[in-house]
Amino acid sequence: MARATKDETGDARPMRPTLNREFIVATAVRLVDSEGLARLSMRRLGAALGVDPMAIYHYFPSKAALFDGLVEAIFLEFSVRQEVEGLPWKEAMTEYLQSARVTLRNHPAVLPAMATRPVNTQGVLEMIEQPVACMVKAGANPAAALDAMNALFAFTIGHVLAEVGEPVGGPDDPGFDLESLDLTALPTLVTAFQDGYAYDAQRQYDLGLDAMLTGLGARLNLRDSE
Repeated sequence: MARATKDETGDARPMRPTLNREFIVATAVRLVDSEGLARLSMRRLGAALGVDPMAIYHYFPSKAALFDGLVEAIFLEFSVRQEVEGLPWKEAMTEYLQSARVTLRNHPAVLPAMATRPVNTQGVLEMIEQPVACMVKAGANPAAALDAMNALFAFTIGHVLAEVGEPVGGPDDPGFDLESLDLTALPTLVTAFQDGYAYDAQRQYDLGLDAMLTGLGARLNLRDSE
C-alpha cells in the first residue's frame, strides 16, 4: 500500500508503495512492456523501484525467479468468467484460451518468457488446474489433459507472437516488390487474393483453435455430461 508524507508546506504527498513481491513484479512487467525483455536487469529494475538492486533479492533469489514471477503475473491477468465451470467442455476451453490470447496480445515482449519458463508457481498452476480439470471431467485422463493443455497454450503463444511480436531483423524490407514475383508459379495463392482474401488474425486463430479442440475431443473421446 502507498504511504504518504508531508512536504515543507504541510501538504501530504504520495510516496512509492511499500516494497513487496507484487510491486516488484508489476514494475518489472511495465519495464518489459516498454523496453523489452532483454533490457530487464536487477540494476534497471532497482532504479525503477528506487531501491538498491540487492533489495530485490530478498523477494526473488535470482533473475530466473523474477522471470517466473513475470509469467505468473501474466497468467493472473487472464480474465475467465466464473460461470465457465458450467459450460460444455469445448466452450469452456475456448473461453479460457481466447482470454489468454487477449492478455498475451497486451504483453508481446513477455511472450518469450511465457513460451520457455517452466510452470512452477502456485498462481500459474492454479490457472492451469481449471482447464485441465475441465477436460478430465469430460473424460480425459489427467496426463492426456495436461498434454492437450500444453499443446493448446503453445499454439496460442505462437499465434500471438506471429501477430504482434517484433519481426526478427526489423520491419519488412521496404524494397520488396510484388511485381518481381513469378505469379504463374503461385496460381492458388493468386486466386485466393483475387477472391478478396485479407489477413484476419482473429479469424485465423478461431479456425486453428476450433480445429485443435475438435481434434482433441475426438482423440481423447471427450463428452459433456448429460
